[in-house]
Amino acid sequence: MPSVTKLEINEVSNIAAVKLCASSYGTSTSGTPRTLDEMIKEVYAMKGGYKETEKYWDKVFKQEDLYDPFEKLSYSEMEEAIQWLCKDSDFILDFGCGNGKVLNRCLNYKVKKVYGIDLSEQAINIAKKVVNNNQLQDKCNYLYGGIDLLKKLMIIHMMEQFYLI
Repeated sequence: MPSVTKLEINEVSNIAAVKLCASSYGTSTSGTPRTLDEMIKEVYAMKGGYKETEKYWDKVFKQEDLYDPFEKLSYSEMEEAIQWLCKDSDFILDFGCGNGKVLNRCLNYKVKKVYGIDLSEQAINIAKKVVNNNQLQDKCNYLYGGIDLLKKLMIIHMMEQFYLI
């Protein structure tokens, strides 16, 4: 059976935020520089669920200055985040995938299949054209839809798991 990384919802949001925003808050609460690995370990160490997660992020952002909202993430920051997401994952689901450019990068890191969902029909059309032009049909599946589609897919997945038990 293929390996699938399983995280609880709060873990996914925490880790994604840590990975993609690490450059904007690189110091610990004591003011010393903090590595990305240290930040991830802090998030994983949380056991108290939502409330503890909320306290953690309030503490992190209490120290933060305003940032330039137009500053771009560097290529290396984005690539590092993509590599981390793909590590030990056979499948990736990207809700809000846009044209699939970032999601398709996951295929370079031995991900077997990617799934993308987006509200923009135009974005999904572009993603599908890229898939067809590069003969990636067996590795990519892009769907037009929103939260209702995501809920339906979750229900189908839960039913499949129920019947596998």
